[in-house]
Amino acid sequence: MSKINFFALGGLGENGKNLYVLEFRNKETDDIDGIFILDAGLKYPTDELYGVDTLLPNISYIIEHKDKVKAIFLSHGHEEQIGGVLEILKVVSVGVFASHFTISVLEDMIIEAGLNLSDYRLYRINEEKQLKFGEISVEFYNVAHSIPEAMHIVVRSEDGLIVYAPDFSFDVNNNSKYRTSIAKICDLGKEPVLAVMAESIGSTNINRVNNDIVLDRVINDILKSSGRVIFSAYSEELSRIQKIIDLAIAASRRVAIIGIKAQKIVNKGIETGYLQIPPSKLVSLKYIDPLKGNYNNDKDLVVIVTGSRHKPFYMIQRMCRHQDRLIEINKDDHIVIASPTKQGNEIIAARTIDEVYKIGAKYTNITKDIMRSSHADSQDLNMLYSILKPKYIIPIEGEARHLMIHKKICIDQGFNEDNIIILENGEVVSFVDGQKCPSQNKIKTGDVLVDGSVVGDISRQVLKDRELMAEEGLVLINMAINKEDNVIRSLPDVVLKGVIPVTSSSEVISKLVDVVMDEVQLQIRRHKYVDYDYLTEALIVSVSHEIKQMTKKNPKVIINFVDCIK
Repeated sequence: MSKINFFALGGLGENGKNLYVLEFRNKETDDIDGIFILDAGLKYPTDELYGVDTLLPNISYIIEHKDKVKAIFLSHGHEEQIGGVLEILKVVSVGVFASHFTISVLEDMIIEAGLNLSDYRLYRINEEKQLKFGEISVEFYNVAHSIPEAMHIVVRSEDGLIVYAPDFSFDVNNNSKYRTSIAKICDLGKEPVLAVMAESIGSTNINRVNNDIVLDRVINDILKSSGRVIFSAYSEELSRIQKIIDLAIAASRRVAIIGIKAQKIVNKGIETGYLQIPPSKLVSLKYIDPLKGNYNNDKDLVVIVTGSRHKPFYMIQRMCRHQDRLIEINKDDHIVIASPTKQGNEIIAARTIDEVYKIGAKYTNITKDIMRSSHADSQDLNMLYSILKPKYIIPIEGEARHLMIHKKICIDQGFNEDNIIILENGEVVSFVDGQKCPSQNKIKTGDVLVDGSVVGDISRQVLKDRELMAEEGLVLINMAINKEDNVIRSLPDVVLKGVIPVTSSSEVISKLVDVVMDEVQLQIRRHKYVDYDYLTEALIVSVSHEIKQMTKKNPKVIINFVDCIK
């Protein structure tokens, strides 16, 4: 029998950046026979990572063993699961297997990145498909989630089944296109199951809503009593967007979706039929003509503002300020926030609500306590484990509190605590002959920062400088000098950004000009050949000290000597 290693390069102790690895090794030689990658996602940064767009997992281990990678399997089309796939495909030539919808979203990502689709091996599969990789086979089953064609991945080994079970719920009330294949899970439960790796994000949900009765009533009341209604919704929550569309049409409303072309998941949902809007009810909004007025303020109109993370909130703010080219929110509108706040967008969400109140528009916040969650709670987890009866359980996806609550749920259900395995990113658990074995291995992990087109080459010093400039401000000093004969060509030009108000900056600037001139003239008098690198460092120290004395601030100081020839 073989040795099976499982570890995460991301997704444990955090939200997002999910990348899990199943590694099969020769038990006698410990050589790698094959590596299977389960999802490869991104994570959105928190506020302290100034200018960073996204975070990706460190894939150095995968690159080091790229010849052993057999396949990438994707569970569903959310960015937290597939946002890092392209970085792997840039360095590893391997097939990617996922449902039709998920592959369609991935194809859009590849095209958007300016890459050629024909250079990649992308395979569409369904729950009827079984793939063979030597002695290992892989199959799938459908699960209910907020995005179409979500799947769990089952790896069949000689030691038993290994089930990778991210984002799901046993939502029997859901649309058939999103429903869990309970019958297939029951069939799998008749076989020995070595381990289940199941999500933990929903483990903290208490008294979760299991139907849309209250949600439907709230939205219907709004549609019946209001004029134009504007909803915010995350573009990845396709099932929720469809719900809004269905209720709007039932109330004899017309529907417009802002961002169809920009939001690839919404666009793909319409293309594939997972978002269904009768053509007669779909409105194409016209640009607002300042001279002719707003054509998009009909009383029967429902506008759904979509986007990921902060985008819906940002777009509604622009509408409130009359900066948007399609919608201008006024006091007769009803704004419905159907996109609950997430980590990192709490501030912009609060500011959006303020903007709505300033306009005087009606406002309704649809809170999580009346929305069906698309993540497994304790009842879902208990049901999954009671069917599959796994020997080992490995909680995945979530912060430390989610993982530990997931563990408690399992203990309360009667599982042996020793068989519930809590890991950190990079920590390896090994199974030999179907038994858990201690492992001293620790895989290198971490965050790879993406800043615009730059991936992974952003140092901590750059982030520290950005933080300093954001909190303390910037002092930029330019000075023209002939470095050949050390002749000063102009007085220093001092620019202050974010240090003090412009109206009170003249005294500070004048003092800094004197400090710079004194230091430069001192160096010129003392040295025939001036070391301008040393002079720059000395000026930074002097300027920083002086501005600290005057303003109590410690801004980033940048000195730039412009070499002027005679």
